[in-house]
Amino acid sequence: MEAIPRRVKIVNVFGDLRSRTKQTPYGTVGYVHRGSDLEVVVVRKEGEAIDPDWYSQPTTDHILVLQGRLKVEFPRSRGRILHPGDLLVLPKNTRCRAYSYPRRRGSETVFLAFYRKPAEEDG
Repeated sequence: MEAIPRRVKIVNVFGDLRSRTKQTPYGTVGYVHRGSDLEVVVVRKEGEAIDPDWYSQPTTDHILVLQGRLKVEFPRSRGRILHPGDLLVLPKNTRCRAYSYPRRRGSETVFLAFYRKPAEEDG
């Protein structure tokens, strides 16, 4: 078997990312890839608090549900429930909030989010 090229990286997003994980009151974020122009994170949510603030990002965000259900709400909207395999393409500067659904322990939601890093401003 031939070795894969040195720069190629294989990551199991369901595996152990603890060394690259950040706990928040609203879920756990594991950093899968942090390149100069692209970030990929895996987010786990399970009955945690719902962030009262609206999330927004200066670049397009792509959210792929891998496990469970994710409810995504938008201002002045009842929102939408996403299932495994659903990909949400969230245009830049679009406000939303997302949480596991239904709202109880034992119903873990896992999703992958990938987005271009914003260009650094000259300053």
